[in-house]
Amino acid sequence: MNLDTPEASIDGIKNAVIEEFYQLDPRARVKKTEFFNHTFAPDLIVSWPSNAKRYLYLRSETELGYLLEDLRFIQENRPIIFELSDAIASEGGSANELERQSERNDTLVTDAAGLGSLIDGRDSKFLELATSSLAQGGRGVLDENNGKAATLAFRGGFDGALSLDRTRTKNAVYAIARYLNLDHATRMQSLLQAVWVGAGGSLSNFPGNSPHSLAAISDDALAFLMEYDEIDDDYFWRRLGANVGLPQLTRLTLPQGSPNLEHFIHANLNVLWGRCVRVKEAQEFLSDTDNVIGTRWFAQHNLLGLRGRSFAAYFGDRVQELDSVRPTRRDGVTVPALNNRASKLHIDQVEFASENRTLKYASSDGSNLVDTEELTGVGQSMGSSGLIKRAEVKLISGQHLSCDFTSASATARTSARIPLVSLALTAIPLFATLSADIYEHLAKMFEIEAPKAGQAELDFSTDTDTDT
Repeated sequence: MNLDTPEASIDGIKNAVIEEFYQLDPRARVKKTEFFNHTFAPDLIVSWPSNAKRYLYLRSETELGYLLEDLRFIQENRPIIFELSDAIASEGGSANELERQSERNDTLVTDAAGLGSLIDGRDSKFLELATSSLAQGGRGVLDENNGKAATLAFRGGFDGALSLDRTRTKNAVYAIARYLNLDHATRMQSLLQAVWVGAGGSLSNFPGNSPHSLAAISDDALAFLMEYDEIDDDYFWRRLGANVGLPQLTRLTLPQGSPNLEHFIHANLNVLWGRCVRVKEAQEFLSDTDNVIGTRWFAQHNLLGLRGRSFAAYFGDRVQELDSVRPTRRDGVTVPALNNRASKLHIDQVEFASENRTLKYASSDGSNLVDTEELTGVGQSMGSSGLIKRAEVKLISGQHLSCDFTSASATARTSARIPLVSLALTAIPLFATLSADIYEHLAKMFEIEAPKAGQAELDFSTDTDTDT
């Protein structure tokens, strides 16, 4: 590095700080300004994908009194002050006042040794989350000693909550409240509360200030848990699932899924409800080595998905969200194919279409039309080009699903919500070609009787593949 000129020296200092900040939070983006050690103008601007932004001011004060004066000028921006000297490691009245003022005004005051202690401590996913939160919403004075103490407290937080260890959890909650602004502290504490409750603890016994009931886990906390090291504990996920519904799951971005998402769905299948599903057929969505049981849950396009070797089913809470998954367009399904695919379903209305006619046919008493002579006769009367485009499936609950064979989609009537299990057990067999082992797996996963062997493939006519 050539630091022979003042400009090169300033640029070298900024580059060194930028590199250290990237190590603290790899998601951050840091932009240089033309200023250096200016009273009001920042030296660096730090931003994040969420559009959050903080100004970073470089200072080289040897007296804390000057640093306190600078803080009063720029505190409205809740900035980061990076001290190039070792002044913030001082003790005494000015140091105490700097700590009080920076905490009160949500300003983070740190130096190379302070950031270094945090960077060196990033040895777990929870520590990575904590240091990222400090970068975005940190406050107070984080010199080397405070950085080491905060790292030690954060390190025990997640495991402490998971094991219901009050001491370690309390230390983490204290560090969170001390070194993070209200918004980021609330998110981090929400995560620890969710882990505490999932592990079997009560919020009334959670160390720190907390509500008596956990209304919801934040999206950030849920995403963190889904990508965390595997937690193979149905009891944990079931307790956590009491406050998580399908709408929140669809806000996750897990295109390849995760072990914890699998555990969560398995533990909460009976309490998840949605309004719609679309099924796409394709060869080898999964390779033989991707998943030995043949399916995998994932979250993508604001939908929750279940992927098998030859299909992917997308579940949502809003019908319009299905538009993000372009369907494989079909003309319809023949009566024999419908009878075979719907052998375990109750269909009380169908809609036929041929080259020049459409016909809606329904049972007058709501009885099942599947595998009846009447339905066969109507199909024959429509001629060789007559296909069923839509069908109404009556569920055990009395609710109906409108199934569209032209787009392989099923939606609830009006604003009704349908159990996720019912959506899956209706749509996947109707719209996807399934092998015997996938049938067996789905039957086991959804706790139903497996269909008889030899299910025929859907007799679709013209295919127009518009795969995403």
